Amino acid sequence: MKKNRIIQLSIWITKSVIAIVALVSLLTVIFVIHWHMDAAFYKNLYLVNGFQAGLNSFNLRFSGNELTNIRLSELGSATIVWIFIRNAVILAFVLVILNMIIAVLKSISNLETFYDQNIRNFRKIANIGFVLTLIAFFNFGTVDGVTSWNFTIPFQPLLFSSSFLVLAEVFKEGKRLAEDSKSIV
Repeated sequence: MKKNRIIQLSIWITKSVIAIVALVSLLTVIFVIHWHMDAAFYKNLYLVNGFQAGLNSFNLRFSGNELTNIRLSELGSATIVWIFIRNAVILAFVLVILNMIIAVLKSISNLETFYDQNIRNFRKIANIGFVLTLIAFFNFGTVDGVTSWNFTIPFQPLLFSSSFLVLAEVFKEGKRLAEDSKSIV
């Protein structure tokens, strides 16, 4: 059977995103190491909107409003390490999810659509999404001895996880129907 171009394109796009996430991860590690060696180098770099909760809470800019943005050079080591660890965990989970998506796409490409491994991958992706929901729920940081805590209800990872749970159930039903069809023939 002819390979599905859309599936192949999706695999290529997902692999490209993995490469970008890996590059961002490497740059983040280099940034944290360099920040510990020379924090003053980042005197014009600002953490936008402080310590917001959510998955995209590490927005940096080279200029900013002093009232709403925090100069990176003013952050303590513990805060930088917290931000680094939090974002490293998020990026690691994103890489795991993307690799599971590639596995599902490859199995679909090989005409192994409604298989147990795909159902398990969808459930694992949903579970990781729920963990990301917990991570996105809060964030904190300390500047000049004052700790700022932020909380939010992260709807995006909740919807993401729910969608993958639904996909797992759809694939489970598809597997059952495929088995019924084979037993009839």
